[in-house]
Amino acid sequence: MGNWNFYPDSLNRLSSSLNTGTTPTSTQYAGNYGCWTYDPFGNLTSEAVSTTPCNENPTPTSWANPDASNRLINTSQAPEA
Repeated sequence: MGNWNFYPDSLNRLSSSLNTGTTPTSTQYAGNYGCWTYDPFGNLTSEAVSTTPCNENPTPTSWANPDASNRLINTSQAPEA
């Protein structure tokens, strides 16, 4: 997995991360970003891994989406049927 730097938002929720890829097996993931967004009530609205820095609409290489109860309803590995 390598080394990750994690960054909170102003409410101390996880908002982004950056893989620094310092080992031979993790350098393939170096420069990948983890991105999380929340609604005004603090519910997770999106989670993505991207090769570009996090912003309002990261281009994900992997993603997961929760429903209104914060349960995962689909991911890029298992899309909703």
